[in-house]
Amino acid sequence: MKNNIKLLASDIEGTLVDGKGNLRENVSNLIKKINEKGIEFALQSGMSLFEIENILAKINKETNIEGGLNTDVVAFAGAYIKTSDGTVLKDKPLTKDELNKVREIIKNCANGTVIIYRGKNENYREKLMEVESVSGKVKYAGLVVLVGLLEAIKKVNLPHIKISQKMLKAKIENNEIYSLEIINTGSKLNKINEELAKVFGTSVDISQGKTVQFGHGNKLEGIKTLQKHKTGTEDLKGVCAMGDGVNDIAAMENTEYAIVTNTKYESVYNVAKKSNSNKKFAIGNFNDETTKFLTNEEFSETKMKELTNTAGKEKIKHEEKEVEMK
Repeated sequence: MKNNIKLLASDIEGTLVDGKGNLRENVSNLIKKINEKGIEFALQSGMSLFEIENILAKINKETNIEGGLNTDVVAFAGAYIKTSDGTVLKDKPLTKDELNKVREIIKNCANGTVIIYRGKNENYREKLMEVESVSGKVKYAGLVVLVGLLEAIKKVNLPHIKISQKMLKAKIENNEIYSLEIINTGSKLNKINEELAKVFGTSVDISQGKTVQFGHGNKLEGIKTLQKHKTGTEDLKGVCAMGDGVNDIAAMENTEYAIVTNTKYESVYNVAKKSNSNKKFAIGNFNDETTKFLTNEEFSETKMKELTNTAGKEKIKHEEKEVEMK
């Protein structure tokens, strides 16, 4: 069986790179083959343009593709879209009014929240937190650890997360913030998500996984925008979406092909598991069969289904382990 993939739109964190920012095993080989076969490639992520370009530099170094990999970029989950030839198709930052409304919502319903403000070239972290007692500090200990872990991961791709209230204020005033990543634990994150949806409706895109992402864009619309520019239509035939997160679901459900990678979310895994098509599967790690699937070579549907079932078992084991740790 062969596919007819013309565009591969891939998530980055958790998909192409691991938690330490390193390219996953066999990703370099996959990208080389995609490039050789002339399949168009798009990097799409909730990360900033600067972070994505750093990943692209790492890919170019490891693949050693002559002239560098030709790729489209969908940054801030779709708020900024640039084609491989440098044409900017979308450039929509958040307004000062929108950012102030978000801050008020968080202050009213969930102190202890950390906000990552994503600009094109810098990330700014702000913790909205008021802790008056020792018990309160203990209560937020897990959040502090989570933020420390996030910083450690980001340092791999980003020299540092700048924390400057003065600079942040200037960026907000000048409409230079493109998206937010909102971090909290448990029910508070759900509450923030609900309140944001009430206030903003469909005027922004809100996606909740382990964090809430907020901005003027989503990956499905990003792919459609690229398709409209390249082909004159938003038809997603011949497009394969690849990802591991909740904000990848819409793209993977609506494109003709999809590969779910290394996911920890049942809802994401189900994109492949519940599909009756022979064009949507899940994997735990990249392998020869997946490479064949993505590069339009003869592949085995039976083997891909076996990989999907194995990926599900790995996910379930991971979830059980997390429950035990709690």
